[in-house]
This record gives sequence, structure tokens and C-alpha cells, in this order.
Amino acid sequence: MEEILDVESFVTKAVNEYSGTIYKVAFHITCNKDDAYDVCQDAFLRLFNNFEKIKDDEHLKAWLIRVAVNCAKSYCTKGFKKNTVPIDDVNENELIAENKKDNTIDKVLKLPEKYRVVIHLFYYQEMSIEEISDTLQIGKSAVKTRLSRGRKLLEKIIREEEALGG
Repeated sequence: MEEILDVESFVTKAVNEYSGTIYKVAFHITCNKDDAYDVCQDAFLRLFNNFEKIKDDEHLKAWLIRVAVNCAKSYCTKGFKKNTVPIDDVNENELIAENKKDNTIDKVLKLPEKYRVVIHLFYYQEMSIEEISDTLQIGKSAVKTRLSRGRKLLEKIIREEEALGG
């Protein structure tokens, strides 16, 4: 019973400390608040089942982000998700409601997933290129390339929207 309390307190502490971060990572991949909440639940459930693998707080954050990225990608490829038609107006309203403070977030969400994730981790989570590389299990040069290409695409999106008066 004592071990269970330790696991519960460990996971509770992790939820309190990292739930916002994990939600934002999931939201940037799924582009849907309900799906992002489901991904968060999956990530913390996996933490509960695999808590013994965590070495320290820094490892915990990287592990949770990696799990959230994997869960979100998996969630987006599920059969029921593939066979639905997205309602752009609903998703757009969710994005606006979720990101009132930052008007660039809707532009970031228009980027392809591989650019969107690294830009979110670099700018919004303030992770270093090395941390992103470790978390996403891709090379540092791939992270730098995705950041560079993502910035260029983002700049293009911003210019196009400004030209259209938006």
C-alpha cells in the first residue's frame, strides 16, 4: 500500500507540474481540445504504469513530451479519426478560444505537423535544440532544418494573410 501512495503522489506531482505543457504539445498535434485532453490522459496513465523508468525531473519532462507526441500522432491516425470530415469552423473557433493571448498560434497550427511540433517545443516550451532532438528522437540537424523550414513557411503564411487583409 505504501508503494501505491508513492506512485500516486509521484504522478499527481507530475500532473500538477506538466499537464499544461503536455496539453499544449498534444493540442499542437491534434488541433482539437478534446483530443488533446484524451492524449493528456493517455500520457499520464502511461506514466502511472511506467513510473519506474523515470530517472529524474528532467527525464520526466522529456519522457512525458515524447509520450504525448507519440500518443497524439497515434490518435490522429486512428480509424475513426481518419473516417471523419473535419469541421473547419469548429476547429477554428476552438483554436481562437484556446489561444486568445497569442495571435500567432493559429498561424503556427497551419504548418505541417513536423514543423509545428519543433516550433512549439522551441519557442513555447523554450527547449534547446538538443532537448528537442532527444525528446523527438531525431538528429540535431533535423531539428535545425525543421525549425528553419518552419520559420520560412510561417513567414509565408503571415505575408499571405497580411496581403489578404487578415
